[in-house]
Amino acid sequence: MMQKVFVGIDVSSEKLDLFVDQPETHLIYRNTPDGWEEIAQYLGQISPERIVLEPTGNYEKGILRTLLSYGLPVARVNAARVRAFANALGLKAKNDRIDARVLAIFAKSMTTFVTELPSQALQQLQEVRRYRDLLSDQLVSMKHLKRTSEAAKPLLEKHIFEIQQMLKEIEKQIKTEVESQPALKEQIKTLSTIPGVSFISAVAILTEVPELGLISPKKISALVGVAPYVNESGKFKGRAKIVGGRARGRKSLYMPVISAIRFNPQIKAFYQNLKERGKPSKVALTACMRKLLCTMNAMLREQKPWATYDPSPL
Repeated sequence: MMQKVFVGIDVSSEKLDLFVDQPETHLIYRNTPDGWEEIAQYLGQISPERIVLEPTGNYEKGILRTLLSYGLPVARVNAARVRAFANALGLKAKNDRIDARVLAIFAKSMTTFVTELPSQALQQLQEVRRYRDLLSDQLVSMKHLKRTSEAAKPLLEKHIFEIQQMLKEIEKQIKTEVESQPALKEQIKTLSTIPGVSFISAVAILTEVPELGLISPKKISALVGVAPYVNESGKFKGRAKIVGGRARGRKSLYMPVISAIRFNPQIKAFYQNLKERGKPSKVALTACMRKLLCTMNAMLREQKPWATYDPSPL
């Protein structure tokens, strides 16, 4: 009976350290399209049970897409989980080879699931929308600086105008891309019926959380990182806290929730009720994010707009 093979890949900007557990093999490839193809062909020959890698500032996307296109069972796992796993094993040393080996051991020891990437079109839309967010943040900074710096005001006004024009072009591009994807267009239309959720907010949420409408409320809350985890031991009763999750997903929910607290009757009432019960603002805001996220999840699952959807049970 053949032993199952598990593989870890440590990703850096220029190279990929690959560690195979049976027999123990360490290989190094360039983090380039040619390197990705070489790895995929090699792993295709040894048929691993699972391949594990970590998110590394998007440097992992190329190898991840390539391995998935070859039908290989690759899982992108949370780096904090892997580090905690290594600490539990007493593995304190750290370099690229050791990290790849730890990932292979993690793949063999822990339950992981094959990563499912959104469509190429959705990934491209995500990249464009993230660039829009970057420019939007710059615009806020420039406007603030303009109010506090008289000497640089003329230059800042020019810069602000340029950013505003770029934002208009990017938003036009986003709308064109959405129009070319009927299923995505319908989802955005559904989410935009929620008071407080704009077109851009709906795009942000769907590109950062493409699982929306496909998994359970508990799973979507944990995925985004708005699910509270208890903190109790013996007589100690600590406050439940949110841990981990998808930071960009939470960020995409922040402004819609701020707007919903003002303009959405259900979310506003929910927030006020929590505040009246003595909940801190941050806790109440997080609870509203979870409620709004679960409402969106149910709306997309049931394909119901806000006007016909009753969010009260959530």
